[in-house]
Amino acid sequence: MNVANLIRELKGNLPFPALEQLNNGIAESNDSKSIIHDVLLVATNCSDILDLLDGEKRTMKELSTIFTALANILFGIAGDLSEFKAVGVHITRSVLNDHDKHLYRLLSPSGTANGLQAALRCLTGMVMVSGVTATEVLTSLNWDIINFTAIINRRDLKVARDSRAWCVYFLLAFLNVTEKDVTKQFLSKEYLLPLLFPGLIWDPCERVLNVLRIVHKSILLNAAVSKTIKVKIFTKDSMKPLVELYNWKGPTWNKGKRQDIIAEDGQDEQQIKEDAQQIRKLLQEMMLTLCSSVKYGIIFKEKDQISNKSNNMHIYRIMSLFESPWESCEGRELVGSILGACPDLLKVYLPSLKDHLVPRPAPAFLSLLDFFISIIQHQEPYKKTVEKSFFGLTSFLIPLPLSPSLFNSLVHSPFASVRYAGVSLILTILNKTKETLQEIKLKASLTQEDLRNLERKTIESIFKVIGGINGIVHCWKLACGLELPTIADTAEIGSHIAEMADPVQLDKTLMTIVKVIVLYSEMLPPQIIKEAVKPLTMLQNIREISKDNENEDELNKVESTLELSAMTLGLLVEFEVVTQDIKTEICISDANQELETNLFYQLIITYAESQKQLHNAEDKTKRDVMVHVMSRCEDILTKTLAKNGLSPHYEGNIQYWLQHLQGKELKLCKFLTHVILKTRAGLSQYTDLLVEVAAKYHAANNEKGCLQNYLDLDALESMDVVDNEDVSALSIPLPFSRMLAAASDLIVANADVELIEYFSHVVEEYLHTLNDPGFLSSFLLQRETVMSSELQLYVKYWLGMIDSNGKEIAILRENRHSSFANHLKYMFVSRNFKEIKDSLELDIFKNLFGTEEITLIVQQLLAYLHHELSSEKQNSGMDSVTNYCFILNHIYSELEDKSYYDTALQVLKLILKHPIIFDNYEPLKTAKWNAITDMAQEFIILVFEKHQPLASCTRPYFEKVLKSLRSCIVNQDTDIDFCKVIGPFISLKNNVLTYQDLEELSNICLKAQCFSTPTLGKLADEVFTLLEKATGSKRKPLEESEQLFIRKFIELGTIVENKDSEQLALMRILEKVLIKVLRKDSTKITKEDIKQIMTIQPPCANLCLHITSLDPTYCPIIAKRIKKQGPILPAQAQLLVTLLEQDESKDIAVGALKKCIDDIKSWCFGTGELHNGYPQLLNHCLHNNLMDSAWCISLCKHIYNIVVEEKQVPPPHIVSLAHVFLEAAKWL
Repeated sequence: MNVANLIRELKGNLPFPALEQLNNGIAESNDSKSIIHDVLLVATNCSDILDLLDGEKRTMKELSTIFTALANILFGIAGDLSEFKAVGVHITRSVLNDHDKHLYRLLSPSGTANGLQAALRCLTGMVMVSGVTATEVLTSLNWDIINFTAIINRRDLKVARDSRAWCVYFLLAFLNVTEKDVTKQFLSKEYLLPLLFPGLIWDPCERVLNVLRIVHKSILLNAAVSKTIKVKIFTKDSMKPLVELYNWKGPTWNKGKRQDIIAEDGQDEQQIKEDAQQIRKLLQEMMLTLCSSVKYGIIFKEKDQISNKSNNMHIYRIMSLFESPWESCEGRELVGSILGACPDLLKVYLPSLKDHLVPRPAPAFLSLLDFFISIIQHQEPYKKTVEKSFFGLTSFLIPLPLSPSLFNSLVHSPFASVRYAGVSLILTILNKTKETLQEIKLKASLTQEDLRNLERKTIESIFKVIGGINGIVHCWKLACGLELPTIADTAEIGSHIAEMADPVQLDKTLMTIVKVIVLYSEMLPPQIIKEAVKPLTMLQNIREISKDNENEDELNKVESTLELSAMTLGLLVEFEVVTQDIKTEICISDANQELETNLFYQLIITYAESQKQLHNAEDKTKRDVMVHVMSRCEDILTKTLAKNGLSPHYEGNIQYWLQHLQGKELKLCKFLTHVILKTRAGLSQYTDLLVEVAAKYHAANNEKGCLQNYLDLDALESMDVVDNEDVSALSIPLPFSRMLAAASDLIVANADVELIEYFSHVVEEYLHTLNDPGFLSSFLLQRETVMSSELQLYVKYWLGMIDSNGKEIAILRENRHSSFANHLKYMFVSRNFKEIKDSLELDIFKNLFGTEEITLIVQQLLAYLHHELSSEKQNSGMDSVTNYCFILNHIYSELEDKSYYDTALQVLKLILKHPIIFDNYEPLKTAKWNAITDMAQEFIILVFEKHQPLASCTRPYFEKVLKSLRSCIVNQDTDIDFCKVIGPFISLKNNVLTYQDLEELSNICLKAQCFSTPTLGKLADEVFTLLEKATGSKRKPLEESEQLFIRKFIELGTIVENKDSEQLALMRILEKVLIKVLRKDSTKITKEDIKQIMTIQPPCANLCLHITSLDPTYCPIIAKRIKKQGPILPAQAQLLVTLLEQDESKDIAVGALKKCIDDIKSWCFGTGELHNGYPQLLNHCLHNNLMDSAWCISLCKHIYNIVVEEKQVPPPHIVSLAHVFLEAAKWL
């Protein structure tokens, strides 16, 4: 297209064909930008096109052609041709000022559709060019003579963008301008924006979304638009068309019949549903901002609580546009948010719903209850009320028209859906009550008494309306089928069959009921709840229901059941559950209804089912549910066992029994329940049995001389245990769990391969947790039939009954690759450590990390260490101990490298707290088993560097080191590196040592023979430094320690000759310590001590100064020593000043002062370093007439010469010489 030729033709006789050709070229071209660019280059300011408007009697078609061309150019400038904005401004001003009559003619209601669209496109282009052109349109256009209402309602089926579309684009263009003033100026014409809203219900999705998006962003979220303008624009009348958009059903032009255009294949119908969803979502966002945001919306803060009139009635009028907002999710959310932001509207809006609150199973009524739930959830009374009005909380938590009769009808309704809705409403109220009371406690400035009264009165008011716990229990029984509807209820059900809503899932109903019961138990007195709620029976109900619901997906059914069980288990924590006695002399496999309702059985079977499903669940959320249920079961079971006399202190961790329940869950769960009940019933019997076993084993091993005594046998034999008594407080260790003894009795009476296998797995893991596994091994060997063949072999080796080279270990060799535990077992029995490093590269080892098995492996290794360190094995076990320590170190390193912090912490704790590690930790001796000591010392250092929570575990080790240190000091061992061993314990990071510990360490060091070894001296240095930092006015050592410090200080002072020696540095630290520890009321320094201290060189003036401050009577003694030996300046300058100021020593000190006059004179004439005490000594010299007038005058001349004649910087001490200048002035 030759643009230049076309522009020339515009000046000829046939300009409009040329202009039409230009318009068509732009419309049809794929590169319209280049055409418009050429036009702008050829036609200066588009004057050739604008000149066509000067002609007389232009037809509507001609005008349409001209304005279409101008619109094309303006859109091009507004797009990528912004460098021609000046042309756009020229076109805008020319049309609006010189040719506006043609514009108004095109915009008249009688104009053609093409002309109208051309004019609107041109105006839209003008607005889009820049803020300047948009402002020109706003100010120059005569808005009053244009009937925009008629224009925006003109539609045309024949074109994609009709007159309405271009009118919408024109008005929206003002909101897209970046200049804020343009938007504000446009909105000041309040009638313009509301023109967009009527008719949107008939518009296509894209246009509706565009309007909503721009209105939301450019008006509501625009901080420059005031709330006053928004209130004027968004009125009830203007909002009505927007509210209708919630029911948008697609673009249709026959408004009278509202026929949707839907294709036969149904594709358009699906698209319309998706479009409608988009519109509702965006509309909901806009409405929430408009009606519930204080910052961006049109709501105002509520007035004082005393006022009955709301200042948000304009919001209420908008809410009234929703006939039944509860029937849609959007309506419930929107009105709930509005009433949450404007709680003053509650009393205005909600009473109108009273007639609708007639309980029935219809979807409309259930939606209405959901509506009330949404309203209550959005309430924040702790934010909206002043403190004086907190006692009116109930009106927000249970707003009218909710009443006691309504709640009673809901929970006693024969319809499951109505009961569920009622319980859900109660749950919401209780949750909001709990949240509100917690927030008030945190934020309200009320006294504790006022808070208690508020909480009590609020809870009383709430339960007076919602009712007691019995109604909720009634809902549970009806849901579980424990109670049946009455005849009257059955008749009522029949009358409502036609309007009944879809049934609610049973597990969902039960979960909601349990949540409500939990909240009841938190708010009401425990006795009331215990009388009505039976958690154990509820657990049994859940299990029975899960068996009946066979139509559900298996995994989802089990997941729901277990999650519900976990919630019910939470109730058991609140209640003091006492388990009933059950006969145990029966066959384990027999059905026993009494057993199945037992608390222990319910907990165990729930754990087993969760454990089974944990291995099948792939979804993380489901796995988390299973883990949570297992944790709750284990926690409650442990606490309940302890209450029944079976604490972990004696019986070990119940986890060892629980984790092996897989396979035959039902049988094994019953067996474990019987084990617990049998042990509980015969605690005294089994305690006596274990005492007897311990005594026999103790006697047998004493004969061999190989027993490390971990039991206080005398205390054990004298322990009096009553059945069902919790004896954990006695702290007397048993050799092993009494549950194992009871389990062996049950297996003897009920021989079963599966029970034996289960029992053997439990024993094998539990065996490794014992300080001395020999007791249990000896006991089990007397009952070989209760163990598997592999376990029999294992315990025999523990007792030394088989050799490591025997044929019996073949079974262990075959199984060694099945798990790392079995691999270690084979290594332990066969004593084959050749492949130790290779074993740590096996997958069975690498797969341990990230699992709980790693701690079991650590316990296993510690048990093996115990075995190797028994007296019989000490001659041959050195290599094995080193290897086991190597594996333990490697396990910790791997955990650290893989960032398993919690597990690493657990492993360190297991190792450091194990008695075999502690007993063989001998760092201050030439340890026979140095691998144990090296490992323990390394772990102790790691605790202080990385794992401070475990610092308490190192306390026993420190006490052991302290005890050994005393012996080493006495024996004067010279080959020990004291700092290496004790250094970690006295680190500043250590939060375990007490001040008394530091004092004790100091005393040990002070009693040493003048620190005969370098490392002992270095240790003393660190200990004294730490003690000096820790000592304060409230923490001082005992008087005995004071004497030790004085003696050691004098001792060091008499032998120190080299000023650079370590002993001199140590003496200086001791001086600091003495200054801190010496007390006025308990000073034990004698005159002889003072004399010795004064002879120490270099002088310890600071200590002497501190002594004079404690007791001035020492001043004459110190003054005499100084006078006798002569003051040493500058070290003793401040001390001499103090002595000169004390009446007791002043005269003597003057004599000492005379001996240092030459030093003071030299200081005055020197560079004037600011030595502490020199200025005061100079003043005392002047006061005692020790300086003659000639010297004073010479000093003044000297200073004058420096400062005035030589113009040098005055010496630093010139101010200190002021008294000399005054004295000199007297003599001049």
